[in-house]
Amino acid sequence: MTRLSDANPAGSESEDEPAPLLLVDAGDKGPKGDIGATRPAQRYLYDAFLSYNQAADRQLAPSVRTTLHRLARPWYRLRALWVFLDSRDMAAEPDLPRSVTAALDRSRFLVVFVNEQAAASKWVEREVSYWLKSRSFESVIICRTGGTLAWDAAANRFVGNALPPSLQVAYDNEPRWVDLSWAAHRAQSSHDTRFRDAVAEIAAPLHGVTKEQLVGEDVRQRRRTRWLVGATILVLLLLTVTSAGLADLALAQRDEARRQTAAAISQRVAVQAAALRQTDPSLAAQLSLAAYQVSPTQEARDSLLSSLSGSLDQRLTGPATSVTSVAFSPDGRLLAAGYGADDTVWLWDVRDRGRVTPRLSVIRAGLTGVYALAFSPDSHTLAVGGIGAAVWDLTDPRHPTREAALPTRSNPIAAIAFRPTGGLLAALDKAGEVHLWQVTDSRRPVTGAVFSYGGRPSSLVFSPDGRGVALGEDGTVVLCDLADTGRLTVSTRLPTGEGSRSGPAPLAFAPNGRLLAAAGDDGDGPTVWDLSEGRTPRPQLLPVVQSADLTGLAFSPDSQTLAGSSADHTMVLWDITRRMPVKSKPHPGFVSSVAFSPDGTTVATGAVDGVVRLWPVHGRVLDNQGGNTTALAVGPGGRLLALAGVDRTVRLVDGTDPPRPRGLITGLPAPADCLSVSADSRVLVACAGARAWLWDISDPDRPVPRGPLPATDVSSAQFGSAANALLATGNPYGTVTLWDVADLERPRTMTQLSFPSYAEATWSLAFDPAGRTLASAGPAVVALWNLDQPRGMPQLVAAADDATAAVAFSPNGRTLAVAVLGHAVNLFDVTAAPPRLVATLRGHTDSVIAMTFSPDGRTLASGGKDGSVRLWDVADPSRARHAATLTSSSGMINGLGFVGGSRMLGVAAATTWLMDTDLAHGVSGLCSRVGDPLSRDEWQRYFAGRPYRPPCR
Repeated sequence: MTRLSDANPAGSESEDEPAPLLLVDAGDKGPKGDIGATRPAQRYLYDAFLSYNQAADRQLAPSVRTTLHRLARPWYRLRALWVFLDSRDMAAEPDLPRSVTAALDRSRFLVVFVNEQAAASKWVEREVSYWLKSRSFESVIICRTGGTLAWDAAANRFVGNALPPSLQVAYDNEPRWVDLSWAAHRAQSSHDTRFRDAVAEIAAPLHGVTKEQLVGEDVRQRRRTRWLVGATILVLLLLTVTSAGLADLALAQRDEARRQTAAAISQRVAVQAAALRQTDPSLAAQLSLAAYQVSPTQEARDSLLSSLSGSLDQRLTGPATSVTSVAFSPDGRLLAAGYGADDTVWLWDVRDRGRVTPRLSVIRAGLTGVYALAFSPDSHTLAVGGIGAAVWDLTDPRHPTREAALPTRSNPIAAIAFRPTGGLLAALDKAGEVHLWQVTDSRRPVTGAVFSYGGRPSSLVFSPDGRGVALGEDGTVVLCDLADTGRLTVSTRLPTGEGSRSGPAPLAFAPNGRLLAAAGDDGDGPTVWDLSEGRTPRPQLLPVVQSADLTGLAFSPDSQTLAGSSADHTMVLWDITRRMPVKSKPHPGFVSSVAFSPDGTTVATGAVDGVVRLWPVHGRVLDNQGGNTTALAVGPGGRLLALAGVDRTVRLVDGTDPPRPRGLITGLPAPADCLSVSADSRVLVACAGARAWLWDISDPDRPVPRGPLPATDVSSAQFGSAANALLATGNPYGTVTLWDVADLERPRTMTQLSFPSYAEATWSLAFDPAGRTLASAGPAVVALWNLDQPRGMPQLVAAADDATAAVAFSPNGRTLAVAVLGHAVNLFDVTAAPPRLVATLRGHTDSVIAMTFSPDGRTLASGGKDGSVRLWDVADPSRARHAATLTSSSGMINGLGFVGGSRMLGVAAATTWLMDTDLAHGVSGLCSRVGDPLSRDEWQRYFAGRPYRPPCR
């Protein structure tokens, strides 16, 4: 037989195990003597124990128990009776469990379900026999659910096959029994009238009343309950109606408080992100995005757009200790970072820079520190230097294996390197000795010579051809020849300064084998030698950008760029050809090491904050031309940018993301202060030295100079918007000249535009999209010239200020934006006669000197001397509104232009960068640019008390 037992603690269902209560006498009644209020006498915990065969009555028994609970139950009681229902499988039990016997002892009545299976069940028999040891037959109620059962009055006993042996005895009187055979084998509802009436026969003796009394009480209690429920519902409805307004008000106040709290957090974190942007741009970007997600405040939006405009690094976070060395594998797949105090090397797969994988593995070096790293030429082996050295097999970079320990003299290793041609490994210890090993088989390295020349070098690099070694020490670079036998001999000494360095002297060989770079004295820029000049090459000192020691150097694969890490929290890129710095990347702390990726697109840096950063070489921040970008122009369709610099050059750049450099224009007599590209993208004009200079840029990679226009005192120039080779130039005397430049060899004057008594400079020119109207702006007037009747008088625009700096037409030609020196921008409807002022845009704190409309006409960008770029929503010019503000750390804005559509804006200042104006577009790619997400510690620092929800996961 299969039995079910109780769940508490031995498996009886919890509702059958009442909570500890103060038990009262059986005669204690509830209010008004309710029958259902009786509780078992104090010695009993249950009113009834249900004994049944699980196979036969597994559905019926729970239905009986539920109905017993509900019959005549007052509304204020959990149940009318307390009933124990045994529900544990006891097939493997040797005897009745203690929980069952305890329940039997504490029950007033035993209700036995009898049928053929129960008659044969040893467990039903044991429960009945246990009961009858101490109780009389009067406390037993029999429920027939199957088999045969009839009362033999003559014999005073039952006849049939349904009773267990203990009940097949003679009785003094006929016992209580109920026929439920019609309800067996399926669950019954307590709402079924017939079933409820049958169970009432069981419940009546349990309550100590007749069945009729019990049924009457049940009807009365149900009526009372229905009345109480109705009354309660009515009261609740009245309360709901009267309190709905108060509840709505409370909810509104709660929601408003939450919104205000979220807005305050968003604004605070946005301000903190802005402060971090110059030292930790990727952290600032993630904080800005998180702040915007908490609450889309204007401050968070501005901060986020400013972050999207900068050059972001990908953060790879490791243990909270300083990074001592970083290295790319020659195949470009792996990046290794050494953590000195942690004695570990972390490996990442960096093949897809848009989505760097989480770390592949962590090498426990066992060298009491990690100070130097080097990959073998085949990328399969990693050499690690600490207190001693070892090599690791990276065939499976997820599971590196240690191949061999390299014997040294227990001095810390300062530098380690594989010969580029393979077969040899060199390590420099801090005592100045160079250890060499043959590593043709890296599992069995062969110890070679130990070299020392008496100095104290701190850095070591192999020449790219593997035939020499350079050693760097304070004030000197020592070049050594490497013999086939593996012996080193000093060949040349190159001075790097006066020997005043306070730290290691980093070195770097260029991949072309010709150039060698070394750090000089404290605070000096790097020195570069061209070794093809012989044994006494001339030193070339690169400009100083950093304010402290250089800690590492690395050449790009094309040998054109040198990267340097510095103790002043920066990484600097120098253009070797131009001998000038082109980029400087901020860090939050001391930068200890630097490495170029094999494809030349990325620079990795390691810093004291334990973070490895991957910087794009050609990011959204463009070369700064050695100083301010003085002018910017965008070709038709936003496909080409022209950038003028203070070095008297104009650089052509593809309008892609990231931008791709094209040709370089040189030979200007002065820095250009205006640029314009023709409507067919064939010609560029630049204003420089009071002349207008033309270039043929049909091939942007090879611009061809075409000389200046035959005009002097040029103050502004602008190509027409139609492909008709029309060029306008302005001069300081109020005259505008129209040129036909279809033949660049012989440009010709078409007409001159002027009007009496006006002799002020023309600062800005703008053609309408149809090319039929020209706007000119000067210190005191804005004029609209009808080019179909160029000799007629212009229409004057009543500017809100006596001085105007710039003009721009909207793409539909209906709106003219006029920048006035009163720090504002006026919008005019030029379809009206005279043009009608429809809006004034305020917010700049200094003069506005650059403006441009987006190609879709929905956004106007303005920039000025206050260093800010403001975006205005001008979809409806009469309701124009401020959309965002980006603050530049590069000073005055000298030029603006939308690139590749309406989502990207080129901004020219001390540096030139591309900024997202479409927040959704910028955010969609942000997380792939910033690397590892905010840590829990960082989140807690800025968003204390809010659930950890980093925006990039």
